[in-house]
Amino acid sequence: MKRARGFTLIELLVVIAIIGLLATFAVVQLGASREKARDTKRKQDLVQMQKAIELYYNENGSYPNTGGAWRGGGSGCTYGPYSTTGTTGYIPGLAPQYIGVLPLDPRPGTRAWPCTTIGQSCYLYNSNGTDYKLIAHCGIEGAFPKPDEPFYDPYRPTWGIMVCNQGSTACAGW
Repeated sequence: MKRARGFTLIELLVVIAIIGLLATFAVVQLGASREKARDTKRKQDLVQMQKAIELYYNENGSYPNTGGAWRGGGSGCTYGPYSTTGTTGYIPGLAPQYIGVLPLDPRPGTRAWPCTTIGQSCYLYNSNGTDYKLIAHCGIEGAFPKPDEPFYDPYRPTWGIMVCNQGSTACAGW
């Protein structure tokens, strides 16, 4: 009598379990990669806006002024909502002349402590015309910068990253 060739039920279950484990690891790694990509996008957005703010300063002799109040972009931002262009933009008068449109956080919502309500994750800008500070507020998903690294915010070391005009009091405070 010839024996039929094929896989036993146990062999099939073992193969399915191994494939399931590999798929789980791949999904976890993909999620971490997406978080890193969004954090990189936030940093790139801050640098682009900083360059546009410095161009504005070179032409106007002052930074876009918010009267010392925080302004945020996006419909759910706690410090807004301000638009992404024109004098009603969260950086007033910057877009579209110095930057096409003001960017919004790639994943609005809350991530970092102590931000506990929806809408705290957004880009914020504050300026008195002489100094400015621009932060990605409550949105960082990965590791925060250390004190000697770029984007470190001494006022928000575990819930924001920032850029500001060098040597200003805004860098250490606000």
